[in-house]
Amino acid sequence: MLTGGAAWAVEQGYGREEDLERIEEGGRMAGADPSQVSDRAKKRQQNEMGTLGSGNHYLEVQVVSAVYAPDIARGYGLAEGDVLVSIHCGSRGLGHQIGTEFLKRMLLAAGQYGIRLPDRELACAPIDSPVGKSYLGAMRAGINCALANRQILTHLTRQAFADIHPEAPLDLLYDVSHNTCKVEEHEVKGRRRRLFIHRKGATRALGPGHPDVPEALRAAGQPVLIGGTMGTASYVLAGTAESERQAFSSACHGAGRAMSRHPAVAGAKGCRRSGPPGHHHPQPQHAGRRGGGPGGLQRRQRRGGGRRCRRAGPDGRPARAADLHQGLIWVKGLSRQVLGGSLGDRRAPCASCPASRACSP
Repeated sequence: MLTGGAAWAVEQGYGREEDLERIEEGGRMAGADPSQVSDRAKKRQQNEMGTLGSGNHYLEVQVVSAVYAPDIARGYGLAEGDVLVSIHCGSRGLGHQIGTEFLKRMLLAAGQYGIRLPDRELACAPIDSPVGKSYLGAMRAGINCALANRQILTHLTRQAFADIHPEAPLDLLYDVSHNTCKVEEHEVKGRRRRLFIHRKGATRALGPGHPDVPEALRAAGQPVLIGGTMGTASYVLAGTAESERQAFSSACHGAGRAMSRHPAVAGAKGCRRSGPPGHHHPQPQHAGRRGGGPGGLQRRQRRGGGRRCRRAGPDGRPARAADLHQGLIWVKGLSRQVLGGSLGDRRAPCASCPASRACSP
C-alpha cells in the first residue's frame, strides 16, 4: 500500500482500473520508501484504511448550483443540477505520525547545518542530507497511503449509493493531493529548472495542454478542487497557464483560516441556532472577530491559480476527518431530479444568510 497507492487499492478490488487515469500521478507516487516509515506510524494506520476520521475533513453529497464556464464544465462532464460526492481526507494517523517524528528530527538537524529557524514549525534540513532523503521517502509513502485511502472510500461510497440508486455511475472526476512536496520542472528567469515544490495549504493547478493532465481533461486544464468550509459551497476550477507563471502551477486548496486553531478556540464563545428546530444554520457567538465557519472564525478562499468553472453546494450532512498528505476527490453521480425522494428539496430561505440564500437543514 505504501508503494502502490491507489493502484494497490484497485488491485485489491477497491474501485476500477479506469479510476487511475483520473488520479494525480496515475494513483501512485514514485520514490516512496516504506522503510523510512516508523512501526508506530504503520500501527496507527493498521485499522484506519477506508476511514475519514475526525476533524475538518468530510464526505459530502453536493449539487452543482451554478456554472461559470460552460465550455470547461462540458469538458469535465458537469452540468447544473448534477449530484456529486466530494471526499476530503488523507493519510490519517500514519501521515500525522510521519510529520510529528520528522519535525523532531529536523529541529535537531537544522542546528547541525547552521539553519536558524524563526519558528519551530519551519523545521527543515538540506534536501540531499540523510534526514532530508529519509523524509522524502516517508512523505511519498504517506502520499500513497492517502491515495489508497481515498480510493477505498470511493469504492465504499459507490457501494452505499448502489443500495439506493444502482443506476448512479459515480464516475471519478479527479483526485488531487495537497500538503505535499513534489519534484517538478518550471520556468525561472527564462530557463527551465528542476524544483522541489512545497504546497502547504495549496494544490496543483496545471494548465491546458500539460502532459500530466489526463488526456480526456487536457484541453480544459486540470480540475482544481476547492473545498468549502463544512456546510458552505465548494468550487471546481480549471488550471491555467497563468498559474504556471505566477505560482508554479498552484492554487489554494480550499477554505482558509482567519487565525490558527488555538486562538479560534480561545476566542469562540459558543453557538446559538436561529430558525426553527432542525434548521442547520448555527449563529456564532464570538469575541468581536469576523468570519463564517465554526465559531465564526473561518473564512473562504475561492480564487487561486485557476479559472472558476462551477459551484457546488452541500445537500447532506458531512462526515469529517483530519490528517496530513491530504487531498480532494470528486465523483459524479446523478441529477438532483433523479435522486428526488432521497434528497428532496428541503432547503428553506434563511434570513440570516447573505441575500437570503437557502440553507441546508
